[in-house]
Amino acid sequence: AVALAEHLRDRPCDLFLSCRHHDVLSQPIAARMVGLWYHDHVDAYGPGDPLRARSRASFSLFLSRFHLEGFERRVRGLAPYAELTSNGVDFEAIRPVLAGASNTLPLRFAYASRPERGLDYLLSEVWPGIRARYPDAELLISTYDAPPSKSSELTRHYALCDHLARHTPGVV
Repeated sequence: AVALAEHLRDRPCDLFLSCRHHDVLSQPIAARMVGLWYHDHVDAYGPGDPLRARSRASFSLFLSRFHLEGFERRVRGLAPYAELTSNGVDFEAIRPVLAGASNTLPLRFAYASRPERGLDYLLSEVWPGIRARYPDAELLISTYDAPPSKSSELTRHYALCDHLARHTPGVV
C-alpha cells in the first residue's frame, strides 16, 4: 500500500478503483475520485473496515442486490452511493451455446462461488421452484473455503449450506 501511495503521489489519477483490499485507502491516494469494488461477503471484512473505506470513496460497486443488502445492514446509508454491477459474465456469449443445446438433456446449473454468497438462498428459496418446473434439473456446486474464519456466524452458515446441499434433491 505504501509503495502504491508513493507511486501515485507525483502521478495522480482520475479514478482509483479499489478492488477487494480496501486497506490501501488508509494511505494518501492521489485521485480525483475513489471507488470501492466489493467482491466478498460483508463478513470477510473486519467490523469497521467497510465504514472506514466508505469514508474515502465516492461510490461502491456490488455484484448483486443480495450482496449490497448485506453491506447495507452493517453500513447504514450506503445504498445512495452504491451501484450494482456483475462479475464479468458476458450473457451474449451464452446465446450460441443455448441455441445449439439439446432439449433432451436435463437442465444443468452450476454454483461456483463461496457458500456465503447466497448458496443458502439458492438452495432454500430458488432451487425448489426450479425443480418444481424442471424435475430433472441438476445443480452442480463447486465451492471453496476461505482461510479459517473467527466468525462463528460464518461457520454456522457453512454448516447450514452443507446440510441443505446434502438434503436437497437434484444437487450434486
